[in-house]
Amino acid sequence: NNQNRTALNKARIQILQQLVAAKLNCAAFGCMPATQTMITNADDAYASGTAAQMNTAAGQLNTFNNSGDAYPIPPALGNPGSATPATSQAKANKVFWDNP
Repeated sequence: NNQNRTALNKARIQILQQLVAAKLNCAAFGCMPATQTMITNADDAYASGTAAQMNTAAGQLNTFNNSGDAYPIPPALGNPGSATPATSQAKANKVFWDNP
């Protein structure tokens, strides 16, 4: 409807993207206990935190998610192919995010 999302909903989208990526990274590459704690804290922020808390947690997860870019994806996980942001955006349920 061309209206901006609230700050809370914007933060919710950002933290969710980082949480999914962090959980997938942990599943593929393993995680230290400190990372598991960070993910648990981010889950809590997503569930009941403020926009500021979600943004802080999303930033921490982003740092983790981008920290191992030099490591190849394990062959057992298959070839992920190239990123497809336009296709992903077309498939996104934007109405849900307008009013979660």
